Amino acid sequence: LVSEHLADTLEVLYIKGLQRATDEGLIAVCTCCTSLRVLEVSNVPITDKSGIAIGENLTRLEALYCRDNYQLTNDSIDCITARCKELSLLTLWGCVRLRNLAIRHYAAPAGLIVASEPSNIVFLNLWGCHGLLDETADSIGEIPKLRSLIVAECHKLTDKFVEVLSQASSRIQHLNLRYLRQITDDSVTSIANKMDSLQSLDLSFCTRITTASVAS
Repeated sequence: LVSEHLADTLEVLYIKGLQRATDEGLIAVCTCCTSLRVLEVSNVPITDKSGIAIGENLTRLEALYCRDNYQLTNDSIDCITARCKELSLLTLWGCVRLRNLAIRHYAAPAGLIVASEPSNIVFLNLWGCHGLLDETADSIGEIPKLRSLIVAECHKLTDKFVEVLSQASSRIQHLNLRYLRQITDDSVTSIANKMDSLQSLDLSFCTRITTASVAS
C-alpha cells in the first residue's frame, strides 16, 4: 500500500522492528519510492535482496539506519555504500557478516568493478560489526567528509586498524573504540600524534590500554 499510494511523495520511512516485513515488500518500496531521503530498517529480517534493492534504487538517501540486520553481507552493503552517494549518515550496527567497506569500488553482479564518486558520509556507525577486519581502515580513509566514527565491539580490529585510520582519516572529530580489547598503547600513540582534529575519544573497556599512555 505504501509503495502504491505514496510513491511520489514519501521521503522518510521508519519500519524498525517490523518482524513480519519481507524482502518482497521492501523491494517494492525501494522500486517505487525512489525519492526516499531517510530510511530505517533496524530489526527487520531482510536479506541481501533488500539491501541490493536499496543500493540500486534509493540513490537519494541521506540517512540509512540498519541495526541487527544480521543477514546482510558485503554483497548488499557494498552496493549501498558505493551507489548511495548522498548518504551523510550510515548506521550498520550489528551487521555481523560485514568484513570490509566498498566506498569507491565494488563488485557488481556481473563481476565488474564499478568506480563511484567520493562518499559524502559524515557519521558512520559500525558498532558490533564483529567480522570487520583491519583492512577496513583503508576504505574508511576514502571518505573525505567523515567526522564521526564508531567501531565499538568490532572485536577483530587491532593496532594496525588504528594506525592506518589515524593516517588516512586525520580529520575525524569523534572516535569511539569502546570494547576493542586487542588495541594497545600503540593505538593511543598513533591517535595522539596524527589525529589533531579529535574532539572526543572513547576508549572504554579497551583493557590493554594503560592510563600512562592516555596521561602522556
